[in-house]
Amino acid sequence: MDHGGKEIAIRTQIADIVLSIYMVIILRYLSGRELNSLRTSDKCMHFLVFKTKLPLFFMTLLWIFVWCPHLNAAESNAFTLSGEFINTFAGKQHDSGSFRISAFGSNALVDVLHANGFREIVGTDGKDNFRYIPASADLAASTNGNGQAFVYSGRFPTDAGLFAQFLWIMNTRDSTLLTNLNSLRFPFYVDYKPEEITLRLTNYDNISNMVDSIRWYAPNKVAYGTNRYRNAIYTNGWLLAECAVSGRQPVGNMALPIKIIYTQYQMRSVKAGPVDLSELRPRPPEDVLPIEIAEFAITRASNEKPRNTYIPEIPDNTARVIDYRNPKPIVVRITSGKWWTVGSALRGYELSIYHRRIAILFLISISLGFPIYVLLKKRGLGK
Repeated sequence: MDHGGKEIAIRTQIADIVLSIYMVIILRYLSGRELNSLRTSDKCMHFLVFKTKLPLFFMTLLWIFVWCPHLNAAESNAFTLSGEFINTFAGKQHDSGSFRISAFGSNALVDVLHANGFREIVGTDGKDNFRYIPASADLAASTNGNGQAFVYSGRFPTDAGLFAQFLWIMNTRDSTLLTNLNSLRFPFYVDYKPEEITLRLTNYDNISNMVDSIRWYAPNKVAYGTNRYRNAIYTNGWLLAECAVSGRQPVGNMALPIKIIYTQYQMRSVKAGPVDLSELRPRPPEDVLPIEIAEFAITRASNEKPRNTYIPEIPDNTARVIDYRNPKPIVVRITSGKWWTVGSALRGYELSIYHRRIAILFLISISLGFPIYVLLKKRGLGK
């Protein structure tokens, strides 16, 4: 993160501490020790005490039931997973590598490194997604050794690799993403359109948006380009692919995945030669053959505080950054060693949080000022 972002984060933490101190003062005031020791026979004084104490009481309740749970959630629901993956195709190992993902709520930073040296890092600022492909030996031959970076609209990285997308979906808690998941297009759709695919999604529980499994079902038609032909065997459609969590481990107050398995299937075909009538019988959608399997084994899981940013850092200041958020893509430059020009949007968001907390601090100060003035005046110290 850049120096400006670190400074804002530090100032935000200081504002949190000051707010906490003020809440202690309020609780001390609400205990009534000072007020009970006063002679409040004056009706006007009774009125002032009641009118000033009641708002502070509700402000304290707001702090306890709204702000404090938010702070606890921020510390307990952020995590980092790392591990290794193996990809097999038609029974033979096709690819392997390692991965790392940091997630908090609907935001994530996913880093996937393949055995051939290709590396992809995707993240978000909560609004747009950022994809960075560092230079590798293969990439250097065509780009003069420079890395590539892209900025797209939307929080979810629709243009990222399939593995990065699955790690993102299975580890974030994004109700908007899950609602719109059926409108996205994945590579295994081939000639099927998104509206032709049926999704069946299972959550880990009924409270959170933690995904346990997703299944994609193709219709009862065979797709070849734009043509559709009736499928006489899979009359109720067939299972095209699925991604599921295999086991969970307790980390903090969360149940994080132990392994994530992606499987792509193919329809059973009729063997060549004499036709066995039993092979022509209708089959259930799940009676399919696995053609590709990718297993992501988590070797390390940790509970941690949310990151200051979920945007990938770019150590290569010669990387070409293309912004696709405009109708006509434009090339942007990196402001400093490890940051994006578009990162100013994130810094603006962090600055708004800092200003919001300062405003809350100001309001609390005003609310405390009048009761303190009343106490001092009653004791004769305000003359």
